[in-house]
Amino acid sequence: MNWTPNDWYENIRMSQQSFNHICDQLSVFIERRTTKFRSPHLVGKRVMVTFWRLATNIEFRTLGHLFGMGRSTAWKHHDAHVLRESSVFLKASAGELLPNWTENLDNVEVPPFIIGDPAYPSLTWLMKAYPGNNLSQEQQVFNCRLSRARMTIECAFGRLKGRWRCLIKRLDNELYSVSGLAKACCTLHNICEVHGYFFNENWLEDIDDNVTTANNTKKKMRLAINVFRKWQLERNELAKRDENISCIAPDIEEMTKDELCYSLSRFICEVIKENGEDYPGQTLKKCYKFLNEDAFLQVKNTLVFTMKQRAAAGLGINKKKAETILVEEEELLWQTGNLGDSNPARLVDTIVYLIGLHFTLRAGKEHKNLRMKNSQITILERNGETCLKYYEDISKSNQGGLKTKRIKQKQVYAYEDTANPDRCIVRLYKKYIDHW
Repeated sequence: MNWTPNDWYENIRMSQQSFNHICDQLSVFIERRTTKFRSPHLVGKRVMVTFWRLATNIEFRTLGHLFGMGRSTAWKHHDAHVLRESSVFLKASAGELLPNWTENLDNVEVPPFIIGDPAYPSLTWLMKAYPGNNLSQEQQVFNCRLSRARMTIECAFGRLKGRWRCLIKRLDNELYSVSGLAKACCTLHNICEVHGYFFNENWLEDIDDNVTTANNTKKKMRLAINVFRKWQLERNELAKRDENISCIAPDIEEMTKDELCYSLSRFICEVIKENGEDYPGQTLKKCYKFLNEDAFLQVKNTLVFTMKQRAAAGLGINKKKAETILVEEEELLWQTGNLGDSNPARLVDTIVYLIGLHFTLRAGKEHKNLRMKNSQITILERNGETCLKYYEDISKSNQGGLKTKRIKQKQVYAYEDTANPDRCIVRLYKKYIDHW
C-alpha cells in the first residue's frame, strides 16, 4: 500500500511497523485456509478493514466498496437508574468487579473505586464529591482532588474516542457486537498508549463533531470546557505552592452560578495557549455566548475589558481567511501521490477535492449532502462529449424551504479531459461509482 507515514496514522492510528506487528500476533487466530470454493481475504486486509472501521466510523457499505468486500464481511433515564439495572452494579455490589487489593495512602488502606458525578449514589465502591456550598476546608480540598481525578479520566476517554472514532457516533452494528467492539477499541488503545504510539491532538477536535448546528455548538462548548479544565488543573497545582492563589475546587459542570461567575472571570484573565500566547478576544467571547444572563454580568465586564486589551495589542484584529490552493500546489499534490487513484483512500480524497473544485461546493455540509441514490451528479453526453452534471438541491444559501423557493438552483457541467486522463474527474468518478 503506497501510504506515507502520516497516512498510516490518519487512517488506522498507528505506524506500518505497529500494524504489521499486530497482524503477526493475530494471524494464528484469524488466518483462514484456502478452499476449492473460495480464496479467503489476507490477514493484513482483514485487520486493515477492522482498524479503518474503528478509526473512522465509516459505514459498512462504503467500507466494503473501498476494500472490495461484502457488507457482512466488513463487520459481522437516567444515569443512576441505568447503573442500578446494569451488570456493573450487581458485580460491584457483590465485590466481583474491582480487584481485591488496597493502596496505602497516608497510613490508610484505600481500595480501588469508581468516580461518579452528582447523579450517582455514594457507595463503598463509588466515590462522588461532597454536595452543597457550605463545605469545610477539608471537604473542599477533597472535592478539588476528586475533580482532578475525574479530569484525568475524562482526558483518557477523550483520547480513546479521538483515536477510535467509531465510539463518537451512533453505531450501525448489531446490538450483540457492540460490547465486543468497545472492548476491541480499549485493547487496541491500551496497546497504542503502552507502546507510545503517536497521538495527534487534532483528533480530539472531532469527538463531538456533527453536521447539525446543535451538535456543532455542543462541540464548541465541549472544547471550551476541556480548555477550562486544563487551566483549572494547572491553577490548582500552583495554589499548592502559592497561598495567594485560591483553589477552584468544583468541576465546571457542578458549579453554582456564583462559583461559575468567579471562575470564568479568572479563566478569561489567565488562560493562555499551550505555546504561551494569549487567546484573541473573539475566541474568549465564545465562553460568554452560552451564559447570556444578568447573573453573569461580572463575566461580561471582564470579557469586554480583556477584549479591549487584546485588541489594543493587535491580537485577533485580522481574521484568518481560507487560503486558495495555487496551481503549483495542486501540481505538487498530484506529483507526490496525494491526489490520484492508487488506492481506495486516495481515490476518495481526490473525488472530494475535484467535486469541490469543479462544482464550487462552498462548505463541508454541501459535500456531506451529496448522495449516491438519487444523486445530484449524473453522467451524460452533451454536445458530443462525456461530462458530469451537478444539480444543486440543498446548499448553504438554498435550504429547501419556502424562503428559498425562488432561488435558482445551480447547474454545473464538468467535461472529460481526454488530454490528461489520469486527472480527469469524469474517469475518476466513474471508477469510484463502479466500486460503490
